[in-house]
Amino acid sequence: MTKLKAKSKDQLEYHNTNHPIPIHHQCPYCMENMDKMQSGLEIDPAKISSYTKEELLNFYLRARDTLGVLEATRQELGREILSRMKTDGEMLAHHALTKGRRIDFKIDLEKARELGAVKEMIDTVVLKKLHLKGVKIPHTITEYLIVRQIEEKE
Repeated sequence: MTKLKAKSKDQLEYHNTNHPIPIHHQCPYCMENMDKMQSGLEIDPAKISSYTKEELLNFYLRARDTLGVLEATRQELGREILSRMKTDGEMLAHHALTKGRRIDFKIDLEKARELGAVKEMIDTVVLKKLHLKGVKIPHTITEYLIVRQIEEKE
């Protein structure tokens, strides 16, 4: 994790208490330290195989933190643009802007059944249990990296 420098102990405590994720787009503390988070992200692709696992992890964590800030900033900018749009669609600087809408229904399963709004799905949890018991089921395996910070005991 990138170490950020707080101006005061209170500022760091506020940051750690109010942000369960390491970076938050509306936090002045995070924004002041953005340059530190982004520094060192440029890696030489030709040298990537020569880096140690620790160096690769450090690059990975810095990139993840920076992406978090960028994504939060992108979302905030999008909300601001939406708030300024007077119509559902408009043209601006060779770009078509359209207000998309998604409806999130607040309904329980029984009411959805009454309305005929429940569909049959494959239960992947059951399939995994059967596979682990030796049942032959066609499948593929995708590997991906999971990184979790471990808190050190003092």
